[in-house]
Amino acid sequence: MFTSPITFLRAFEYRWQCFVYFPTYTVSNWMDHYDLTPEVPRPIQKLILVFLANTTTSLIRDSIYTVRLNPHKAVEKFPVSSLRLFFLRDIIAMVSAFTLPPILGRWISDKANI
Repeated sequence: MFTSPITFLRAFEYRWQCFVYFPTYTVSNWMDHYDLTPEVPRPIQKLILVFLANTTTSLIRDSIYTVRLNPHKAVEKFPVSSLRLFFLRDIIAMVSAFTLPPILGRWISDKANI
């Protein structure tokens, strides 16, 4: 990355990581400013949309990685039990990265009278 940044930025893996993170952070930032429906609390709206953006792009990236990094083996179906664990891990990551920090920040600010 430091010795040849252009090569790094053009790398296959880097571009696919950007494919995952740009939509995820874009949706997160967008949901900080917009309320889609008053019936559902904003943190839940944000969690659902960020989860969907991140999970969808991650699954696409992973399927591309599978084909690219192992071209001589046929792609097998992903077991449903593993997919459930993937979704659980992803939802926990999205809660801890995008939903809880603003809530906890507001709570700490209120408690500290900042």
